[in-house]
Amino acid sequence: MGYVRAIEASLAPGDHTTVEARGWDLLVVNVDGDYLVVENSCTHAKAELSKGRLDGSEITCAEHGARFDLRSGACVGPPATQSVPKFDARVKDGFVEVKIDKIKVARRPQFGPMN
Repeated sequence: MGYVRAIEASLAPGDHTTVEARGWDLLVVNVDGDYLVVENSCTHAKAELSKGRLDGSEITCAEHGARFDLRSGACVGPPATQSVPKFDARVKDGFVEVKIDKIKVARRPQFGPMN
């Protein structure tokens, strides 16, 4: 699939935003001029990481305090134990492009038979 254009490359260092691309809700962060992109969902309780606290290249989930390294996606603090999906990013022609290899399809709720 390759790279998709996500946002204009205008975030100041330390700023972040969210964008949806190919079904993924993504968190885009400028860390010292590097654009880092992870899924915007804590692996512990699915809270939005964009509502968390950024400290350098780590983000702390606002809901329960799980911490993730944005450079690798690795979980570096409980209660989460799994890494968050990390995406390669590049700046091209003034835009941040994100490499997305698969479309994320939202699961539809399953309902039982109606009586």
